[in-house]
Amino acid sequence: MSRAWTYLQERFPPLPSALLTAVYVGGGAAVVRALGVDVAWWRAALAGAVVFLFLLQLRLGDESKDYHRDLELHPERPVQRGLVTLAEVRRAEIAVAIAQAILAAILGLTAIGAWAALALYGFFMRREFFAGRLLEPRPIAYALTHQPVMLLLTGFIQVAVGAAPGDLTARVLLLHQALSLGLMFAYEVSRKLRAPADEDARNPTYSQVHGPRVAGAMAAGLLAAAVVALAGLLGRGYLSALGLALPALFYAARPTAGAAKIARVSAEGALLLLHAALAARLWSAW
Repeated sequence: MSRAWTYLQERFPPLPSALLTAVYVGGGAAVVRALGVDVAWWRAALAGAVVFLFLLQLRLGDESKDYHRDLELHPERPVQRGLVTLAEVRRAEIAVAIAQAILAAILGLTAIGAWAALALYGFFMRREFFAGRLLEPRPIAYALTHQPVMLLLTGFIQVAVGAAPGDLTARVLLLHQALSLGLMFAYEVSRKLRAPADEDARNPTYSQVHGPRVAGAMAAGLLAAAVVALAGLLGRGYLSALGLALPALFYAARPTAGAAKIARVSAEGALLLLHAALAARLWSAW
């Protein structure tokens, strides 16, 4: 247990991960409640547990998928330095998947169906869609195949807390989908921005393959789209959050190490704060 706890602290910090899950699921519950659905707190709690475990499963799957590359680029990581073994990680991955299935089943047939679709997509992600050699040198293509998992994850949250399948095309739920996808995609791009001097040919980033201007503009555009979606849900006053996209534009104009770090921190903050703004609506309603 001590080794497992150390692994989690390094690779999937429980408290920040739980906080992000809480505001993400809370936002989903808020938009479902806006449809007139009486969201039970226990459904939101179980949905949150499934989402937390699914995100953990993605991290565990990455340990196997990226083992040899990390052995070369990140020998200090827990699996690579021998703190935990790949066999232990794989057993944990199976246990986490079983726990998700049980919790989703408690939430009903619609929820277990949505989770099954999510789990299937997660399987293909773990296998890199059987096209890893083609996708790895192309960060945008890689992201375009992997980021749609957010649509399935957000859809699972929506039905798990009480939305009917026919509600998934409702305007507020589609805006929530756009918010979730835009924020996670922007974070994914922002965390892989580098100053030209810091690039490593062994580990292609968005800024290396597509250039700092394109990568920075892409991160800014995705963040801006997420803010517009939030404004559609909560009101035009939230358009002031467009300022969160400015660091990515500054990086595009002047790609230094400091600018890359600020762009990443801004995307991290947006990921938490914009979901939290939506979740706060639910808290006030409850």
